[in-house]
Amino acid sequence: MSKTIIVPDLFAIISWPYECKVNPQYHSNAMESKKWMETFQILPPTDLTAFHRFNFPLLASLFYPTISQEHHRLAVDLFHWFYLIDELTDLQSGEAARELTNIILGALRDPSQPLPVGTHALGEMTREVWSRIRNFSVPSSADRLQRDLEVYIEAVFNEANNRETGHIHPSVKEYFLHRRSTAAMKATLDVCMLAADIPESVTSDPRVQRLTEDGIDLTWIHNDIYSYSFERARGVHAHNLVTTVIKEKSISVQEAIDYCGELFRQTAQSFFDNLQNVPSFSADEQQALLLHTDGIGYFLTGMHEWSHKSPRYFGNEGEMVRNSREIELADEPLGRQYDYQLQTSTEAHAVRV
Repeated sequence: MSKTIIVPDLFAIISWPYECKVNPQYHSNAMESKKWMETFQILPPTDLTAFHRFNFPLLASLFYPTISQEHHRLAVDLFHWFYLIDELTDLQSGEAARELTNIILGALRDPSQPLPVGTHALGEMTREVWSRIRNFSVPSSADRLQRDLEVYIEAVFNEANNRETGHIHPSVKEYFLHRRSTAAMKATLDVCMLAADIPESVTSDPRVQRLTEDGIDLTWIHNDIYSYSFERARGVHAHNLVTTVIKEKSISVQEAIDYCGELFRQTAQSFFDNLQNVPSFSADEQQALLLHTDGIGYFLTGMHEWSHKSPRYFGNEGEMVRNSREIELADEPLGRQYDYQLQTSTEAHAVRV
């Protein structure tokens, strides 16, 4: 089997119209946020160095290129928080993930309540950043973000539990429903609107909801394709669209990657169709809708650019991958083997699925 896969040229497939921009507060807020994160001493020095190399402040700056200095700092802090949760729970058992997510949820629901001595430092980090978000935000927007963060945190626990038990979602349809929660994209979209009072008439409109769902799906489908080999190397690729497609369709990795690229194209077409069919609102509501749709547009552009600029997925070969679209396929760790082409015996099949 070839150890190289070709990823689709996703942006050429869909002619995405949103240009790449970086928030001008990127460098200053990145430095301050890193210092703030380090005060909690959640990661050991060696892991912290690797974590900073991934440059999550750049991702936040690409996602939110036009927000204010204070707003942007909150976004960068929240991105550090998001990815710390991701890093920690990727390595935890279901029981340990449940304990950690309960701490996070408690701090999120009542940030005024001091945490007991000895509580995991991520709890205090949650309490501190959430207090600042509450003080900055329009109350209705903060409430919306809290609701979506709670959904995300519960989904993170479920993912850790599924990983421990070896569960793979049996169908693409089921995976889509689950991935919309674990991707945190709805909460991420809420962040860009913290300073705005978005009318319920806009967010609850079925056509806007379909548009939002398509935008969220586009971003995580892109992420699953690009992160597949990285997650495969760590043995956490059971929760990846490519693996679900391999299982459901009984096809090779390359065929599954191509299939995901076609799903991406179809979702983009649905997004553009829904964008043309959003209803007319009042002037204020229309401005809120523009903020919302621009946020979706920048997210996908930002995810694409960061995937090549950060070494998280492709090491130092991000620009090479951008040009060649070739990725070296990592080996699957023993006991976490889901590659259909490697299932050469009945015994192997029983273990891997």
